[in-house]
Order: sequence, then C-alpha cells, then structure tokens
Amino acid sequence: MQTLTRSEDASRPCPGSEELRAAFRIKAKRRVRRSDGTVTVENVRYQLPPPWRHLREVDLRVARWDLSDIDMVDGRTGDRICTLRPVDLQRNAEGQRRRTGRRTEDDDADSAAGSGPAPLLKRLQDEQDATGLPPAWLPFGKGAGPDDDEQEDNDDNHDKGDKS
Repeated sequence: MQTLTRSEDASRPCPGSEELRAAFRIKAKRRVRRSDGTVTVENVRYQLPPPWRHLREVDLRVARWDLSDIDMVDGRTGDRICTLRPVDLQRNAEGQRRRTGRRTEDDDADSAAGSGPAPLLKRLQDEQDATGLPPAWLPFGKGAGPDDDEQEDNDDNHDKGDKS
C-alpha cells in the first residue's frame, strides 16, 4: 500500500457528462424539409432555427439512446452550431397561429366602392360623354346577347315570307 501511495499518479480525470455524451454521438446527414424547415431522425422530427432553414442538407450528431436533443454541426470542421429540439406535436395541434389583420368597416366600404366600373373604363366613358357623340358600342340589355339580334332578323324574314 505504501508503494501505491508513494508512486506517481498516472490516472486521468474523468470527463464531464456532457463531454462523454458528445463523444458517443454518431454523425448523420439529413435533408431539410423545405415546407417547414425540419429534419427527421429515428422518426422524430426536429425544427431548425430560422437562420438555417434555407439549407438543403445539414450535418448532425445524434445520441441514438437519447433523442431529446441533437446537435447541428459544421460538416467541415465538426464544430457544434446549435442544438435542435423535437417538434412538440401536441402544441402544434392546438392551432395557436399568428393572427392576420382583421376586417374593418373601411374594408367593407372599399369593397362597396369597387363595385362600379374599373377606373380606366370610367375615364374612357367620361371622355366619350364629353364628345357628345353616341357611344361606339351598344350595351346589351338584360338577357340580351349577340344571338338575339340574329333571331329577330330571322323572325322578320319569316314574317315577310308568310305575307307573300
């Protein structure tokens, strides 16, 4: 025992739990879903932070026994960029979404004002009215169409034929 206590200490200190955890992670490369900026590892979906959602593929370090978080790393150097956490599907299902602008009374007034002719058409009609000449077109009446004129012409010709 005295020999052991007198000898030099050749042991190494035990690394911390975070260092051990990082040492036994495997490398993985995943494609980022463009629709929602997520990646899937072992059937668990993780959301990327907004600055990295534009990437097509990301390099990850994953502890298969603990999927509570994974590290996104730089593929060239292996340096840790950020920690990704699983998407909380329960919270997403609650439907708390960012609100859009609400309709106001002004919106209703704008939609009612927009029921008239288009501005360019209105200007052309005003210019035509200012000349004093009849319009270059004849507007159709209710239920009238281009085929109705032809039908009337045919009726007139038919009537003329009966008289003779």
